[in-house]
Amino acid sequence: MKKYNNYKDSGIEWIGEIPEDWKISRIGYNSILTVPQRDKPKELTGEVPWLRIEDFEGKYVSTSKSGQGVSLETISEMNLKVYPIGTVLTACSCTMGKTAIVEKPLITNQTFIGITPNEKLHTDFLYYFLLSSTQYLNSISTGAIQSYLSRDEFSKIRIPLPDKFIQIEIANYLDHKTTQIDNLIAKKEQFITLLQEERTAVINQAVTKGLDPTVKMKDSGIEWLGEIPEHWEEARIKNVVKIIGRIGFRGYTTEDLVQKGEGAISLSPSNIKNHILNIEDCTYLSWEKYHESPEIKIFENDIILVKTGSTIGKVAIIPSHTPEMTLNPQLVVFKDIKLNQLFLYYMMVSNYFQGYFSVYTAGGSTPAISQEKINNFKITFPKIEEQINISNFISKKEIEIKNIISKTQQEIELLKEYKTALISEVVTGKVDVRDVVLN
Repeated sequence: MKKYNNYKDSGIEWIGEIPEDWKISRIGYNSILTVPQRDKPKELTGEVPWLRIEDFEGKYVSTSKSGQGVSLETISEMNLKVYPIGTVLTACSCTMGKTAIVEKPLITNQTFIGITPNEKLHTDFLYYFLLSSTQYLNSISTGAIQSYLSRDEFSKIRIPLPDKFIQIEIANYLDHKTTQIDNLIAKKEQFITLLQEERTAVINQAVTKGLDPTVKMKDSGIEWLGEIPEHWEEARIKNVVKIIGRIGFRGYTTEDLVQKGEGAISLSPSNIKNHILNIEDCTYLSWEKYHESPEIKIFENDIILVKTGSTIGKVAIIPSHTPEMTLNPQLVVFKDIKLNQLFLYYMMVSNYFQGYFSVYTAGGSTPAISQEKINNFKITFPKIEEQINISNFISKKEIEIKNIISKTQQEIELLKEYKTALISEVVTGKVDVRDVVLN
């Protein structure tokens, strides 16, 4: 890309050289900085949106995802700061550099500082500059528990300032280019969603209809399943597996929990992500308590299932070379599996099997299903050889889909890195975009 004709040292290490006719000025000289009150409103049911960091997505912000708001009466009583349209809100703690422009009058918690530019500083140019400053903001922040920058510290941050007209040109260029990049990222994310849906469809079709589209079918007797191959068998879960959970006196308390390396992993629902075992973050149970319940020790090709809580129905098959593990009371384990373990796992992942949890789950705030009901789930399956063929087919498809997803995710990360680099290059004058034709 084209560069400016002449450059000079900005005097700011992280920015380096800037175009010769640009100035360096403090943010505080070119804007009014304000911070929200420390007292959180007692009620958040009013008409003026109350925003948190979770509500910041994209360039503009106007609404609270949670629907929280503050009444005009409360605003008056507490003298709360309402940020007007055009204010640039930027995080001053935690997610440093998270920035958006106010599109509708709103109130925020203490995570943000509001910056209202004067006539010398264009709002959108400031927005992009702050986006490019994330690494620098983190480097100058302080705090033992979490990073923080005060209003005074933000006021002293130096910013490269071209002529106001050039600021507008830069902002327009970045609006155009970042929108193009974001649209491309969105398409790739949608592609990943379609691939994930394809994976689900492959599993659903294979474990309920088989691989032969010409096979004769019969009614399964299960409303949401429909027809199955005529030669497939039917059974209750209890006839093909042994389901075991942690019950009664074999439960444990916080006193039984230990540090990593001092006991076995006690699996919880959080250790199952997308129906795959994940033991990056674990709870550990003392060896004494672990050995007290040998029947729920977890081994390769066991299948675990969540039977209680918001993620009821989550499933994982245990891979090889895992450390010593057991269960917490929210899970059960399938052992002594008479079917091909991988076939059973894919069946349990399928919409057909997951449908049982919609039908039989009980409980209000904490969904739950009894072990007895799980034992009586009706399943259908072919002979073992066909089970293996189906499992191999799905596994092969999964590998193909996962490889494509992985490649697409890498492309998304590269696009995000390019976007970040582009913003930084343009707002610090490393490239000249004044004559670029936008298309």
